[in-house]
Amino acid sequence: MVHICDHPIVFKIIIYLNNTSYEINLHTSALFCLDNKTNKTTYNFSIEKNMEVKQEVLVIGEILYAKKFYEELKGKYIIKVFDSTKKEFLVEATAKYENVAAILLANGADRFIDKFDNEVLDSLSPAINVIIVIGDASKLVDVKAATDNGVFVADTSLSSIKGSTKDELEKLELEVLNNLDFALITGVPKDPVNKIDEVSVIAADKAINYLNERGEIDLDVSDIQISLS
Repeated sequence: MVHICDHPIVFKIIIYLNNTSYEINLHTSALFCLDNKTNKTTYNFSIEKNMEVKQEVLVIGEILYAKKFYEELKGKYIIKVFDSTKKEFLVEATAKYENVAAILLANGADRFIDKFDNEVLDSLSPAINVIIVIGDASKLVDVKAATDNGVFVADTSLSSIKGSTKDELEKLELEVLNNLDFALITGVPKDPVNKIDEVSVIAADKAINYLNERGEIDLDVSDIQISLS
Protein backbone atom coordinates (compact mmCIF):
# COMPACT_ATOMS: atom_id res chain seq x y z
CA MET A 1 0.00 0.00 0.00
CA VAL A 2 1.46 3.35 -1.04
CA HIS A 3 0.36 6.60 0.62
CA ILE A 4 0.75 9.53 -1.73
CA CYS A 5 -0.51 12.03 0.85
CA ASP A 6 1.80 12.23 3.88
CA HIS A 7 -0.25 14.91 5.66
CA PRO A 8 -3.81 13.65 6.05
CA ILE A 9 -6.63 16.16 6.18
CA VAL A 10 -10.08 15.33 7.51
CA PHE A 11 -13.16 16.64 5.71
CA LYS A 12 -16.16 16.68 8.02
CA ILE A 13 -19.75 16.33 6.78
CA ILE A 14 -22.74 16.40 9.13
CA ILE A 15 -26.15 15.12 8.06
CA TYR A 16 -29.42 15.06 9.99
CA LEU A 17 -31.74 12.06 9.81
CA ASN A 18 -34.67 11.21 12.09
CA ASN A 19 -33.69 13.86 14.65
CA THR A 20 -30.15 12.49 14.93
CA SER A 21 -27.02 14.05 13.48
CA TYR A 22 -24.36 11.87 11.89
CA GLU A 23 -20.81 13.04 11.35
CA ILE A 24 -18.96 11.65 8.33
CA ASN A 25 -15.18 12.08 8.36
CA LEU A 26 -13.32 11.70 5.06
CA HIS A 27 -9.55 11.31 5.35
CA THR A 28 -7.35 12.53 2.49
CA SER A 29 -4.72 9.95 3.34
CA ALA A 30 -7.27 7.28 2.48
CA LEU A 31 -8.42 9.11 -0.61
CA PHE A 32 -4.89 8.93 -2.00
CA CYS A 33 -4.08 5.34 -1.06
CA LEU A 34 -3.10 3.07 -3.95
CA ASP A 35 -3.08 -0.71 -3.65
CA ASN A 36 -0.05 -1.98 -5.62
CA LYS A 37 -1.63 -5.41 -6.19
CA THR A 38 -4.97 -4.31 -7.58
CA ASN A 39 -3.92 -0.86 -8.79
CA LYS A 40 -7.10 0.52 -7.23
CA THR A 41 -7.56 3.52 -4.99
CA THR A 42 -9.13 2.78 -1.61
CA TYR A 43 -11.53 5.10 0.21
CA ASN A 44 -11.87 4.96 3.96
CA PHE A 45 -14.28 7.01 6.02
CA SER A 46 -15.84 6.92 9.45
CA ILE A 47 -19.37 7.75 10.59
CA GLU A 48 -19.96 8.94 14.13
CA LYS A 49 -23.38 9.36 15.71
CA ASN A 50 -23.65 12.69 17.50
CA MET A 51 -25.99 13.74 20.26
CA GLU A 52 -29.69 13.82 19.43
CA VAL A 53 -30.88 17.13 18.02
CA LYS A 54 -34.52 17.85 18.79
CA GLN A 55 -36.52 19.97 16.39
CA GLU A 56 -38.83 22.68 17.71
CA VAL A 57 -42.57 22.87 17.06
CA LEU A 58 -44.85 25.82 17.76
CA VAL A 59 -48.41 24.87 18.77
CA ILE A 60 -51.24 27.40 18.67
CA GLY A 61 -54.53 26.11 20.05
CA GLU A 62 -55.31 22.86 21.86
CA ILE A 63 -55.16 19.12 21.34
CA LEU A 64 -58.39 17.92 22.95
CA TYR A 65 -58.51 14.18 22.32
CA ALA A 66 -55.25 12.62 21.10
CA LYS A 67 -53.42 13.69 24.25
CA LYS A 68 -51.46 10.47 24.73
CA PHE A 69 -49.77 10.70 21.35
CA TYR A 70 -49.31 14.44 21.84
CA GLU A 71 -47.36 13.68 25.03
CA GLU A 72 -45.21 11.24 23.07
CA LEU A 73 -44.38 13.97 20.59
CA LYS A 74 -43.34 16.21 23.48
CA GLY A 75 -40.66 13.66 24.26
CA LYS A 76 -39.51 13.58 20.66
CA TYR A 77 -39.61 17.30 19.87
CA ILE A 78 -39.37 20.59 21.74
CA ILE A 79 -42.96 21.83 21.88
CA LYS A 80 -43.55 25.56 22.32
CA VAL A 81 -47.08 26.83 22.97
CA PHE A 82 -48.33 30.28 21.95
CA ASP A 83 -51.51 31.57 23.62
CA SER A 84 -51.32 35.35 23.33
CA THR A 85 -52.27 37.92 20.67
CA LYS A 86 -51.36 38.41 17.02
CA LYS A 87 -49.63 41.68 17.93
CA GLU A 88 -47.38 39.93 20.41
CA PHE A 89 -46.66 37.15 17.94
CA LEU A 90 -45.46 39.65 15.34
CA VAL A 91 -43.10 41.19 17.90
CA GLU A 92 -41.48 37.97 19.10
CA ALA A 93 -41.92 35.59 16.15
CA THR A 94 -38.42 35.77 14.68
CA ALA A 95 -36.44 35.87 17.92
CA LYS A 96 -38.45 33.61 20.24
CA TYR A 97 -39.28 31.05 17.57
CA GLU A 98 -36.07 31.32 15.56
CA ASN A 99 -35.44 27.56 15.60
CA VAL A 100 -39.03 26.40 15.12
CA ALA A 101 -39.32 24.05 12.13
CA ALA A 102 -43.09 23.55 12.05
CA ILE A 103 -46.30 25.14 13.30
CA LEU A 104 -49.42 23.26 14.37
CA LEU A 105 -52.66 25.24 14.27
CA ALA A 106 -54.81 23.16 16.60
CA ASN A 107 -58.35 23.56 17.93
CA GLY A 108 -59.16 27.21 18.67
CA ALA A 109 -56.03 28.61 17.01
CA ASP A 110 -58.11 31.39 15.44
CA ARG A 111 -58.74 32.82 18.92
CA PHE A 112 -55.10 33.86 19.14
CA ILE A 113 -54.16 34.61 15.55
CA ASP A 114 -57.07 35.33 13.25
CA LYS A 115 -55.23 34.20 10.13
CA PHE A 116 -51.70 33.47 8.94
CA ASP A 117 -51.67 36.20 6.32
CA ASN A 118 -48.74 37.92 4.59
CA GLU A 119 -47.93 39.98 7.67
CA VAL A 120 -47.67 36.93 9.93
CA LEU A 121 -45.89 34.73 7.39
CA ASP A 122 -43.30 37.41 6.63
CA SER A 123 -42.48 37.59 10.34
CA LEU A 124 -41.68 33.88 10.60
CA SER A 125 -38.15 32.56 10.91
CA PRO A 126 -36.77 31.05 7.67
CA ALA A 127 -36.41 27.79 9.61
CA ILE A 128 -40.19 27.28 9.51
CA ASN A 129 -41.26 25.33 6.44
CA VAL A 130 -44.45 23.51 7.51
CA ILE A 131 -47.85 24.57 8.87
CA ILE A 132 -50.26 21.77 9.81
CA VAL A 133 -53.89 22.75 10.42
CA ILE A 134 -56.72 20.97 12.23
CA GLY A 135 -59.61 22.06 10.03
CA ASP A 136 -59.76 23.95 6.76
CA ALA A 137 -56.37 25.54 6.03
CA SER A 138 -57.86 28.21 3.77
CA LYS A 139 -59.68 29.73 6.76
CA LEU A 140 -56.56 29.97 8.92
CA VAL A 141 -53.76 30.37 6.38
CA ASP A 142 -53.30 32.44 3.24
CA VAL A 143 -52.06 29.48 1.18
CA LYS A 144 -50.67 31.63 -1.65
CA ALA A 145 -48.71 33.74 0.83
CA ALA A 146 -47.43 30.56 2.47
CA THR A 147 -46.26 29.26 -0.91
CA ASP A 148 -44.52 32.57 -1.63
CA ASN A 149 -42.73 32.19 1.72
CA GLY A 150 -41.63 28.62 0.99
CA VAL A 151 -43.94 27.09 3.61
CA PHE A 152 -45.88 23.86 3.11
CA VAL A 153 -49.48 23.78 4.35
CA ALA A 154 -51.54 20.66 5.14
CA ASP A 155 -54.99 20.41 6.69
CA THR A 156 -58.06 18.27 7.35
CA SER A 157 -61.52 18.63 5.88
CA LEU A 158 -64.00 20.50 8.04
CA SER A 159 -66.73 18.17 6.81
CA SER A 160 -65.00 15.34 8.62
CA ILE A 161 -65.15 17.31 11.88
CA LYS A 162 -68.79 18.41 11.95
CA GLY A 163 -71.01 15.96 13.78
CA SER A 164 -68.13 13.60 14.56
CA THR A 165 -68.03 11.48 17.70
CA LYS A 166 -65.29 11.76 20.29
CA ASP A 167 -63.57 8.67 18.87
CA GLU A 168 -63.69 10.11 15.36
CA LEU A 169 -62.29 13.43 16.54
CA GLU A 170 -59.49 11.62 18.36
CA LYS A 171 -58.70 9.70 15.18
CA LEU A 172 -58.66 12.97 13.24
CA GLU A 173 -56.23 14.56 15.69
CA LEU A 174 -54.03 11.45 15.54
CA GLU A 175 -53.87 11.76 11.75
CA VAL A 176 -52.89 15.42 12.04
CA LEU A 177 -50.21 14.72 14.66
CA ASN A 178 -48.86 11.83 12.60
CA ASN A 179 -48.66 14.14 9.60
CA LEU A 180 -46.78 16.67 11.72
CA ASP A 181 -44.33 13.96 12.76
CA PHE A 182 -43.99 12.84 9.13
CA ALA A 183 -43.31 16.41 7.96
CA LEU A 184 -40.61 16.94 10.58
CA ILE A 185 -38.85 13.76 9.46
CA THR A 186 -39.18 14.21 5.69
CA GLY A 187 -39.51 18.00 5.36
CA VAL A 188 -42.81 17.69 3.47
CA PRO A 189 -46.26 16.88 4.92
CA LYS A 190 -48.60 14.33 3.38
CA ASP A 191 -51.10 15.83 0.93
CA PRO A 192 -50.08 19.51 1.18
CA VAL A 193 -52.65 21.97 -0.15
CA ASN A 194 -49.99 23.91 -2.04
CA LYS A 195 -47.77 22.57 -4.84
CA ILE A 196 -44.67 20.72 -3.66
CA ASP A 197 -42.45 21.84 -6.56
CA GLU A 198 -43.27 25.52 -6.11
CA VAL A 199 -42.70 25.48 -2.36
CA SER A 200 -39.48 23.44 -2.63
CA VAL A 201 -37.81 25.90 -4.99
CA ILE A 202 -38.77 28.94 -2.92
CA ALA A 203 -37.79 27.23 0.35
CA ALA A 204 -34.34 26.35 -1.01
CA ASP A 205 -33.74 29.92 -2.21
CA LYS A 206 -34.95 31.26 1.14
CA ALA A 207 -32.53 29.07 3.08
CA ILE A 208 -29.52 30.05 0.96
CA ASN A 209 -30.40 33.76 1.10
CA TYR A 210 -30.81 33.56 4.87
CA LEU A 211 -27.39 31.96 5.34
CA ASN A 212 -25.71 34.39 2.95
CA GLU A 213 -27.23 37.38 4.75
CA ARG A 214 -25.88 36.11 8.06
CA GLY A 215 -22.45 35.65 6.53
CA GLU A 216 -22.40 31.95 7.37
CA ILE A 217 -22.05 30.69 3.83
CA ASP A 218 -21.23 31.99 0.39
CA LEU A 219 -21.57 29.43 -2.36
CA ASP A 220 -23.16 28.66 -5.69
CA VAL A 221 -25.48 25.67 -5.35
CA SER A 222 -26.93 25.85 -8.87
CA ASP A 223 -25.24 22.63 -9.97
CA ILE A 224 -25.31 20.71 -6.70
CA GLN A 225 -27.88 17.96 -6.23
CA ILE A 226 -28.29 15.93 -3.05
CA SER A 227 -30.73 13.06 -2.76
CA LEU A 228 -31.48 10.27 -0.29
CA SER A 229 -32.86 6.95 -1.51
